[in-house]
Amino acid sequence: MKVYKVMMSLRMSLTVPLLFLIFISGVGAQYGWGVTYRPESICALKGSTVIMGCTYSYPEGHIVKTAFWTKSLPPAKGIEPPDLLNDTEYRDRVQYLRDKHNDCRLSLRDVRENDQSKYYFRFITDKEGGKYTGTDGVNLSVTGKLHQQK
Repeated sequence: MKVYKVMMSLRMSLTVPLLFLIFISGVGAQYGWGVTYRPESICALKGSTVIMGCTYSYPEGHIVKTAFWTKSLPPAKGIEPPDLLNDTEYRDRVQYLRDKHNDCRLSLRDVRENDQSKYYFRFITDKEGGKYTGTDGVNLSVTGKLHQQK
């Protein structure tokens, strides 16, 4: 009976930290789906170029078919938010930069005041229901001039 109690105690002592690690990494909460934005907030000078960065993850066995940046969260099932590359306000000023797998950086040139918004990354995989948008997004604020600290 003592051996059983020791084994159960050992099993529980290993299980709890493992579950905690899975939970804090976000894997357990989203079953492998995720987008992490870095930085989460950018203040840009009008006319400058900014790079919004993120990395993303998805469950094993999926293949990403489409990946894009948008200023909208998906409003309803079956309606996709617009891709910035297809928006006439952005078409000639945005570029998707990818130097490795799961890298989802966006370069926005000639920043304008009306670009001030929240930007989201969305990807769609080959599996049914395999769509995900990082809901935190990148908050872009735009200023007309640099402010000197006193």
